[in-house]
Amino acid sequence: MFQIALKSLRAKWRDYTVLFVGLVISAAIFYMLSAIALNRDFLLNNSSIGLIVPVFMVGEFLLGVITFVYLNFANSFLLRLRQSEYGLMSMLGAKKSQIGDLLMQETLALGVISTVIGIFAGIGLTAASGNFLMNLLDTKLANWSVFSFNAALATLVFFVALFFINGLYNRGRLSKQDTLTLLTADKQVSQPKRHKLLDPLLGLVGLGLLILSYVMMPGIVHLGLYGFIVVLVLNVWGTYWFVSRTLKMVTYALRGSRFNNRGLRSFLNGQLLFRLPEYQRILTVISVMFGLALGAMSVGQGYYRALPQQAQSGQPFTAAYTSDKISTSNLKDITWEATYHYSVNKGKVYFNGDEFNEKKLPTVVETGKGNDTRIKWLTGDYLLATPGSEYTLTSIANQILDKQYGATAVVTHNESEMAVEGM
Repeated sequence: MFQIALKSLRAKWRDYTVLFVGLVISAAIFYMLSAIALNRDFLLNNSSIGLIVPVFMVGEFLLGVITFVYLNFANSFLLRLRQSEYGLMSMLGAKKSQIGDLLMQETLALGVISTVIGIFAGIGLTAASGNFLMNLLDTKLANWSVFSFNAALATLVFFVALFFINGLYNRGRLSKQDTLTLLTADKQVSQPKRHKLLDPLLGLVGLGLLILSYVMMPGIVHLGLYGFIVVLVLNVWGTYWFVSRTLKMVTYALRGSRFNNRGLRSFLNGQLLFRLPEYQRILTVISVMFGLALGAMSVGQGYYRALPQQAQSGQPFTAAYTSDKISTSNLKDITWEATYHYSVNKGKVYFNGDEFNEKKLPTVVETGKGNDTRIKWLTGDYLLATPGSEYTLTSIANQILDKQYGATAVVTHNESEMAVEGM
């Protein structure tokens, strides 16, 4: 039976090409996101967002839902493509259980082959995109890994499980259809049921859920992880109801209008009604994906516009160099520049307080008016007398010790004390 399934796949390879390429791309994208979402050390070491790991996990879940809808559509297409052939087998004496086993093996074979190729494609795309971004930013990311066994295993298990579930579903559908129905499946027209009260109601409810999800989005920081999940559920469910019910109402409204009776519009509208149950799922997925893409671009533009304010509110300086061979003559719009000496001993960085008395050190302090900040200039005597005020020096110490955080900065009274402490 397995050999027959493979021969059937080879015989229909032209029909399966588009489906196969789509499955490979889906598996590759799923692997790419899994390689990041399951790399906890990479996420924690390269982001200051506390919920970065749960956010990526929720994103992977949403991608899994989208992939499930796509695979369901693809396998339904696979079943429709072969229904008449299965009907012919049944007429020639094949049992429904044998045909069901054949369909199951075809589905699993297609799924496993496309998933394995997709994993290798995902590894290549992860390497290419990661290296491109790091070269573009001229930086190296800590704990970055192109190949992840956990990501490959998660992708394989997820897709095989989905294909197995879809195979069981299609097998159940096949067992409920008689031979005549299978033989004439391509000639049958099945139009969606029309509900004059329920369709407009669910369409309005879907629109309301969509509006509510977009109203909640600006407050996602205060809502937390559970609020983020609620927004995603409302957005996906609202999109599905709004798209499916609205499309049905529009097509039925056009059916009885004068606009529908010109040219090929009646034929096109009939085809739309015929394919509407499949289209509404795919259009919902496409709408959600467009929403995610627009959301990602909006967040990127927001970060780009807020970058100067974030940089100014976080640190009072643009760059700190740990070498005296750096030339700043080509830099423009420099408002402050100073040279300080330091020494390192046992994981601590020591600074000369006298130098801060001569050239005050800037630090960022809150004004007490919301999130507004201002620059405060500190002397060495103030730094010595006020523990915890060496925030700027701690940031410089992290850079000196090549740490993201956790460095200790110590202000000494004079140069000789710094030399002794730093030995």
